[in-house]
Amino acid sequence: MELKELLAIYPNSIIASQSLNSQDYLSFPLNQEWINFPNAELSDHEKKLLSSLFKNKQINLSNNEFSNDPWAAYLNVPGTKLPVLNQKIRIILFQVDFRKSDYQLPAWSNFFAKMLPQACLTNLQIDNRCGLVLEPFSSDSPTLKEFDGIRQTLDSDFSTNSKVFIGHFWQPSPNLRNILLLEKKFFQSETLAVRSNTFSLPQIFLQAVNQQILASELLAAYRDELTQYPEIQTIIPALYHQQGNLSSAAKELYIHRNTLQYRLDKFYRETQLSLKNMDDLVFCYFLLVSNNY
Repeated sequence: MELKELLAIYPNSIIASQSLNSQDYLSFPLNQEWINFPNAELSDHEKKLLSSLFKNKQINLSNNEFSNDPWAAYLNVPGTKLPVLNQKIRIILFQVDFRKSDYQLPAWSNFFAKMLPQACLTNLQIDNRCGLVLEPFSSDSPTLKEFDGIRQTLDSDFSTNSKVFIGHFWQPSPNLRNILLLEKKFFQSETLAVRSNTFSLPQIFLQAVNQQILASELLAAYRDELTQYPEIQTIIPALYHQQGNLSSAAKELYIHRNTLQYRLDKFYRETQLSLKNMDDLVFCYFLLVSNNY
């Protein structure tokens, strides 16, 4: 059996660097990683079948399908090395309803990719309705509002109805694959519940926390990034307590308003998190005060 077929049958399975809680997951080694199947979704018969498949090494991990797309192989085939990368990247996921359209996903996703300022690292179809692109960082990368304009334009031109999730820009790291797959899993669990058609994690994280579908590992990755900005960690509580008012926050911090403005703009240029936006501000404040989540 092909690994991708197994993942299609069990879309909530998680490939991670270690096995997860045995009370909640049935785990098997997979090259240098682990694949974890939620116990709640498995019958006793399925558990025995999976155990037999992995014990007898009947899962095909071949990446021939992605031989010309190293980033698709990196995302889909456990143990694949991170392609050469010297800049941040983010994952953008979309789900498109074609019931009133004469088109199919490849045409929609190709036009979507062409609207980005730089060529995508990969443009990958997940199924007939869902796909993803990996976007390299650019100072001209669209904002969430601009992405919504792109989505509306495509839906109008293609007679479709789509939802688009904009991931965070991440530095290349040994944990990058796991982070990108956690964002993918989050989108797939959230698409039906989110009212907004274009969204990122800060816009809906409170809903996700309430529904307990937000992986702690993903929040930890955001926290790790915040630790690189000690000045911002001081600014966030002051700005939050002043309800986003820059002048009041600057007075509380004993700095000039222009200095505060400069630091916020620099943080946004490097992370695409705008602390002038209440969604991003509340999200970052949550990251600082909820270390145990």
